[in-house]
Amino acid sequence: MQFARETAALRTFRARLVAGAAAYYVWCWSGGRRTLPQKTWRIRLVDRLGGPLTGRQALFRSTAAGIGPSIALIGYGVLHSSGYGRNALAFVALNYCWVIIDPDRQFLHDRIAGSVVVQDA
Repeated sequence: MQFARETAALRTFRARLVAGAAAYYVWCWSGGRRTLPQKTWRIRLVDRLGGPLTGRQALFRSTAAGIGPSIALIGYGVLHSSGYGRNALAFVALNYCWVIIDPDRQFLHDRIAGSVVVQDA
């Protein structure tokens, strides 16, 4: 019984952690705001027309950024019993390797959300 309670607490903690991170990024990316690294590297996120992202677009981008890690977790669950679970880590790179084959050099989550990373003037 104690183990089940700790597992539920751990799930709750993880859900709050993911929700908190999503809220932070949605707030920073919407309305023309930027995260501290974006300010440091002088980059910003805009929509395809060059305007600031809406809250909906920022939420969609945040959700789409989890595609690679989600596929990796599912892959790990499927491959673990066969002894190849660690190979599922390759799916984490999906979002980032997409830029190699994308004609506009966009990340997968930017392509899905309709956002563009641009250099700040």
